[in-house]
Amino acid sequence: MIIKKVTLFVSNLCTAGGTERVTSSLGNELVKKYHCSIITLFKDKKIFFDINKKIKIINIYSKNQRLRKIFISSIVSMIRILKENEIQIIIVVGRNNNIMPLIAGYFTKTKIIFCEHSSIVGYKVRKETLKEKIYRKIFQFLIIKLSYRIVVLTQKEYLLYQQLYNINKNKMLIIHNFYNNELLCNLRYYNKYSKQIISVGGLNYAKGYEYLIEVAKLVFDKYPDWQWHIYGDGETEYKNKIIDLIKRNNLQSHVILMGNRSDIYDLYQKYSFYVMTSRYEGLPMVLLEAKAKKLPIISFDINSGPSDIVRDGVDGYLVIPFDCNTMADKICELIENPELRQKFSDNAHGNIDKFSKEKIMKQWCDLIDGL
Repeated sequence: MIIKKVTLFVSNLCTAGGTERVTSSLGNELVKKYHCSIITLFKDKKIFFDINKKIKIINIYSKNQRLRKIFISSIVSMIRILKENEIQIIIVVGRNNNIMPLIAGYFTKTKIIFCEHSSIVGYKVRKETLKEKIYRKIFQFLIIKLSYRIVVLTQKEYLLYQQLYNINKNKMLIIHNFYNNELLCNLRYYNKYSKQIISVGGLNYAKGYEYLIEVAKLVFDKYPDWQWHIYGDGETEYKNKIIDLIKRNNLQSHVILMGNRSDIYDLYQKYSFYVMTSRYEGLPMVLLEAKAKKLPIISFDINSGPSDIVRDGVDGYLVIPFDCNTMADKICELIENPELRQKFSDNAHGNIDKFSKEKIMKQWCDLIDGL
């Protein structure tokens, strides 16, 4: 039997974001059945997540560069890489700098699977420049025209694609992210006595940490003996803005930036519950991780993701997006009720099977084998 040659494309594997985590995890599973490689635009430091040694990593540039300077050369390099390695299928993960592999795939015999990592309506909650708006429209056009298949993470995103672009349904399918089975190892009893809240995610506009600060101000006025830890790093300008907001609201001893941690799986169970204040997401890996570790979850009920994972009133709370007062009330409710936290923790695994690695990888293999 001929083993298919599959490659994944992501801009950079050296950061600790959700896209990079999904790419690493998916590659580590695909390599068990296929010849698997990962192509990146940049490798400016050590790869953050563990990658199976059987996976061939192909980096086009050794450091970050402006996209407009490398646009043509990147496409040329990718065409060469796809042809030299006889790649049959390229899985383009997310939107960041990913217009080049779409074009490169078109000029080879490589079939393109575009994997939507975030929400296609994320642009609605931030101000776009004219240049960004034009780029987004061109990119979306290329996704639709050049992709052999389009994978989305949730039913809501599937319906949005149909509503906005009227795509042939045979071209689209829903495949969730999966949680790592490692998360289910060494599960301890839920620590309902912890007085710490956890959030995990890159420090960027999409994660909505301004709302987190607003919520924290309301919560810690009532419960000054609690803390809120944020794991992740990101854009310097945005990070400095959040640091300034923490200082201006005198929250330095309550809201603490913990930076990136490679052992994040081991840290969840130190915490009482998980809170997410994102403006937009796809299917947040951090919520799957928190659920696997049996943490209660409170999240804004944004367009895509949280409602697929959190069952409101069963294992957490879904809050009207950006309603900081209600978010604070729900956090205070959990703080005040350790028995409720315990109940939510006991219910956390009630719908986790649909995100199992075995189920999700069968869908991916069925897709690849059918091309």
